[in-house]
Amino acid sequence: MTNDKDFGELIFLQRKLSHGTILFRVKGQESKIKVRLVGKLIEKHSDKLVAHFVVVSKNKFRFIPLEVVR
Repeated sequence: MTNDKDFGELIFLQRKLSHGTILFRVKGQESKIKVRLVGKLIEKHSDKLVAHFVVVSKNKFRFIPLEVVR
């Protein structure tokens, strides 16, 4: 989990390995909001956390599949 948009560059452009990443795109750093969003994410989409780059905003979740290296 991160607030750092540079993780997208590491994973997609530099092709660094990742089992899954959650990027918060929530203005401000209020922890209560992030905790609520993570709870909602796990409750509704736990099957999409592995092998996805997940972008979390206040109103939606976006799931970008990651290449699986075997």
